[in-house]
Amino acid sequence: DDTAAFNEFYKRRKRDMAKDLDGNMVFLAESSWTLKMAQEKQCEGETATLKIIEPVSYPENSTLRFDWYTIGRSTPISSTVAPTLDLLNLSEENNGDYYVEVNLVGCVSAASNVQSIEVQPTIPISVSSSAELDNPACAGDLVMLTGSLFTNATYEWYGPNGLISNEPSTSLRNATSAIDGQYQLVVTVDDCPSTSNAVTVKVNERPTTPVIELDNTEPCTGENAKISVTNAGSFDPNSDLKVDWFNANAPILKVTGVFAGVFMLFAIIGLAIKICLSS
Repeated sequence: DDTAAFNEFYKRRKRDMAKDLDGNMVFLAESSWTLKMAQEKQCEGETATLKIIEPVSYPENSTLRFDWYTIGRSTPISSTVAPTLDLLNLSEENNGDYYVEVNLVGCVSAASNVQSIEVQPTIPISVSSSAELDNPACAGDLVMLTGSLFTNATYEWYGPNGLISNEPSTSLRNATSAIDGQYQLVVTVDDCPSTSNAVTVKVNERPTTPVIELDNTEPCTGENAKISVTNAGSFDPNSDLKVDWFNANAPILKVTGVFAGVFMLFAIIGLAIKICLSS
């Protein structure tokens, strides 16, 4: 099959006579049409441009059609009125050897030289964020963005505020809601860039420091004591707040210290907590 394909290719190269619009026969030498790739690298998802670089101009009265082929195919993959062919959104299906023939009013030139295309595929990139929507960071925290490592690669992290880092993994210190948004890592290997999926960074503001007071500083057995947040008005009533009560630096279900051995029963109303004491 390969031999037949090359025979067909060289047979086409023998057709070196054509007519101009006035019917005169003109000779188009095999070296008349020089084909070149516009890009040195062909990367998956990008555009490759095949163009004729010689001759640089054509007779004003000529009506030329450029028929583009791959070796092994007897019909053009495309025909253009311009001496260029753009292959969009490159993939491995575009791999092959390309040449062009020029058609002048039905007469065909010799084939051009051959240009090969070998598309470099994108690489899979794994990325993660320490402050996703389901696990947001708090203002002032350190947010980590982590990406895959590759040999001989360059890295670019992009976010809502543009380029933020040229490292495979990076940290965002003293986080605020100003860095909220989606981030992507671009990894370039052999001049071909690959882009990761997007990861989200979400930073919640810290609530105002609460101030509390106890309505009964010396409760007796059987009495009630209520601890209230006195600056409750500083909190957004529509926000998703959770109030955690502590004693001796630990969440209290059973109090230590002043109320040692006394079980606490909570009845949370707004931002106040009612503590019912029992022996």
